[in-house]
Amino acid sequence: MTKDDGALATAARMIAAGQELDPRSVTTLAPGIPLWPGTAPGSEGWEHQESVFVGSTGALQVRNVVVPTLTPYLPDPERATGAAVIVAPGGGFLMLSMESEGTAVAEWLRERGIAAFLLKYRVGHSGATMADFAQRFVSLFEPVTAGETVAGSVANMDHLAPGLALDDTRRAMALVRERAAEWQIDSDRIGLIGFSAGAFLASNAVDAKDPVERPDFIACIYGGYAEDKTAPDDAPPLFAVVTADDVLCFDETVRLIQAWQSAGRPVEAHLYPIGGHGFGCTPTGEAADSWLDRFEEWLRGLGHLGCPQ
Repeated sequence: MTKDDGALATAARMIAAGQELDPRSVTTLAPGIPLWPGTAPGSEGWEHQESVFVGSTGALQVRNVVVPTLTPYLPDPERATGAAVIVAPGGGFLMLSMESEGTAVAEWLRERGIAAFLLKYRVGHSGATMADFAQRFVSLFEPVTAGETVAGSVANMDHLAPGLALDDTRRAMALVRERAAEWQIDSDRIGLIGFSAGAFLASNAVDAKDPVERPDFIACIYGGYAEDKTAPDDAPPLFAVVTADDVLCFDETVRLIQAWQSAGRPVEAHLYPIGGHGFGCTPTGEAADSWLDRFEEWLRGLGHLGCPQ
């Protein structure tokens, strides 16, 4: 294990050392709209229970998601621009970072007149107890074989989780389009922002066969393509952010940017020197904190900010 790998494993242990909460005591996470009627396809027979816990930073996290949902954050009608963005938090497909990569982003978008929708997608089963979760989460950051990099440790991941999460993401996109008139949204101005694992979902959502499930623009924050891949010829505009010291998803993000550039598709990319992985909307005191300002400028350039004339 390299020095960076050891640092990641230590960080993982801190995240995994969270405190589980009684779901009845959690009021800051608004109830969402179920994405699927009845049991979500692929979850048949699941008996584990969703769990909410407080991570080492004091932020709420969710694990063992069985029922995927979408929570609307609709702007004041007088400020609404007609644009919408689905927010996909990260968490290694084992948990969801629901605040700094979720509610904070959704509220930020709503304040700017954009309808936001927080996606709670299915993740891998992490056991009944927090001790089970800690063991499984830490294993994501430990090399499977000698000399393997942390980012290559996909053998430690629930192999079903990314596919089910992508199904949920595409279903969320279709649901927002289906109800666009109800939510006063332009059906051809619906984007997707994802963080880490959520960025994987955003970058792969553009491949949906059904146009209704494809985003019109995407933002990938420290995450992208897990392997070499060609961007679609009609890939939507991409906004990407990563830091040079992100030992987990730097390569994946750069790979995504290069794929868009090679395909001749519009891309705006921001590389910051320091920030690590998983900062979301949490201030770090580093230059990477300005990514939201750059994102706002990008959205304005696409015409998604400012009330329509």
